[in-house]
Amino acid sequence: MRNSKARYGITLSAIALLGSGCGMNTVQPGEVGLRVHQAGSRRGEIEILDVGRHFSNPFYHKVITYPTYMQTRTWEGEEELPFSAQDGSPLNGWFTVNYTFKREEIPNVYSNLRKTPEEITEDYLQRALRDTLNKVASRKTPFDIYGEGRTPFIEEVESELSTQVEDLGIEIYSISFLRLRVPPDLQQAIEEVNRELQLVKQAEARLERERAEGQALLEKARAEAQANQIINQSLTSLLLQQEMLEKWDGELPQVMGEANTIFNLDSPAQ
Repeated sequence: MRNSKARYGITLSAIALLGSGCGMNTVQPGEVGLRVHQAGSRRGEIEILDVGRHFSNPFYHKVITYPTYMQTRTWEGEEELPFSAQDGSPLNGWFTVNYTFKREEIPNVYSNLRKTPEEITEDYLQRALRDTLNKVASRKTPFDIYGEGRTPFIEEVESELSTQVEDLGIEIYSISFLRLRVPPDLQQAIEEVNRELQLVKQAEARLERERAEGQALLEKARAEAQANQIINQSLTSLLLQQEMLEKWDGELPQVMGEANTIFNLDSPAQ
């Protein structure tokens, strides 16, 4: 009877435990789970949960999953990020950041921040990006950021942001500069400068083309001169031969033999 009560007692306890909200949490592939103990002797401890199903009790545990695959966050439209150029010109940009949470840093990140990955993205990462934009843009003019310097600008932002969020356990893959919005008067000035730059580039391209054509004509002239020189040398040699033939009297030269004998090449052999 005692064993039966004990058996029923365990069963009832298990039912009561399940009824209190206990259940299973699933960690999907590409995620790392954290089970945070919130009560009892293990309060404050953090366990790392690998892929699979894990038991938890919401009264004692808090389970958070962090993605370890690439995340993409875009700030655009009403969420565009403001920053200022070197001369104080107000700029607003649309940016996309591709990033991930580093698996080995996740427990420390949660211990220090006590934030979910979404909270870290919307608070810390966004703030770090804005700070970095202002820091890099303060060294550049609006023309640098809007024109040909756009690529170097975003490369500098990416490099400095990577360093800044390293302590957050975040690894930056890439940043895309989707759009830059500037005041109308600055927009007009930038467009005028860009038109002038295009005209300069066209003039340089035309000059380079003319220079190349001139070089080609020069090479052709040199080749023709060299060919004429070869022809002239050949003609001179032929003219000299012709002049010698015209001056020849028809007599063959006499040849001295080994014993001082003179052979007359015109006489028949004896």
